[in-house]
Amino acid sequence: MARNNKIRDLNELTALMQTLKAEGKRIAHSHGVFDLLHIGHIRHLEQARKLGDVLVVTLTADQYVNRGPHRPVFHEDLRAEASPPWNVLIMWLSPGGRWP
Repeated sequence: MARNNKIRDLNELTALMQTLKAEGKRIAHSHGVFDLLHIGHIRHLEQARKLGDVLVVTLTADQYVNRGPHRPVFHEDLRAEASPPWNVLIMWLSPGGRWP
C-alpha cells in the first residue's frame, strides 16, 4: 500500500484515536467501498466531516467487495490514495482483509 499522511494501519489508528479522545476531540466515522469516487461520495464525506473534529474513513478490503464482476475497479491501495485531500482525513485500510 502506498503510504501518505492520511493512511494509517490499525495500530497507528488505535493509538491516534486514544490521543484524540483524550484531547476531547469529536471523532466522526464513515465506511464504504468508495470505488469510482463520485460527487455523491464527496458530498457524503463532506457532511460526515462536519459531525466531528476528525473524520475517520475506513475502506472495505477488495476481497469483501461484492458489487459484480471486475469490482472493485480500483485496487484498495488506489482507493485509499484517491480520497479527498482534507488535512484531517485519516484512513485505515484493513490489512489483508482482516477486520478487528
